[in-house]
Amino acid sequence: MYTTSVSTVKETFWNCQQLLKILHGLLVQYEERDITLSRDYQRELSERLPGESVPQVFFNGHHLGVRPWQQGRGREGGDEVLYVSVFVCACV
Repeated sequence: MYTTSVSTVKETFWNCQQLLKILHGLLVQYEERDITLSRDYQRELSERLPGESVPQVFFNGHHLGVRPWQQGRGREGGDEVLYVSVFVCACV
């Protein structure tokens, strides 16, 4: 998973933090690659997905996506709710 730890662009930082929380909460083991700490990771991400930003998630080399969650209003129009889609991978 490619992320950033720099909060200069608040939405990007927030998205990275939310994804880390989701994966941690689901007890998913992952390798975090912070592109702000390594030019090699920056180069690697730009080779894999030219022009894309973080967060980006890969599983066994396959790109799963950018934001596996979505924000929206509850049925009653109340507080915002965080809806999570979980990628399920079956290994045989």
